[in-house]
Amino acid sequence: MIFGKLIIKGSVLHTHRDSFILEGIKKVSIYRPFLSSGVMFASLAGLFAVGFADILYPGELVLLGSIASASMGFGLNLAQLRLISRDLGVSEAPDAVYGTYAHLKRERLRISSAVAEAKSGGAS
Repeated sequence: MIFGKLIIKGSVLHTHRDSFILEGIKKVSIYRPFLSSGVMFASLAGLFAVGFADILYPGELVLLGSIASASMGFGLNLAQLRLISRDLGVSEAPDAVYGTYAHLKRERLRISSAVAEAKSGGAS
C-alpha cells in the first residue's frame, strides 16, 4: 500500500506532488523513519506493564500489550521512498512517497530498473 501515487511512464516517475526525470536519479532507497519511535514506545509500554503487573487490571495489561504491538508494527511497516540525485540537492525529494515497507521495496526495484533503462537510452 502506498500513500499517494507512484507511476512510472517512460523515463519519468510521477508522485502525488512531483515528477522526476529518471535519468538524473543516482540512488533510490527506502528508510523506516518511525522505527526507533515504534521500538521506544513498545519497550516503554512493555516495561510499564511488567513493572506494574501486580496492580493493573487484566484489561489494562491487554491495552498496554496492544499499544506495544501496534507501535512496533507501525515502526516496522511504515517506510519512506527517497530519490537521491546531485540535481535535486536539498529539495523536497526525500518526502516523495510513504507506504508499507514490503510494497515500497518492490517499487524500488521497479524504479531502479526504469532508471537503468532511462540512462541506457532504452526508454527514450
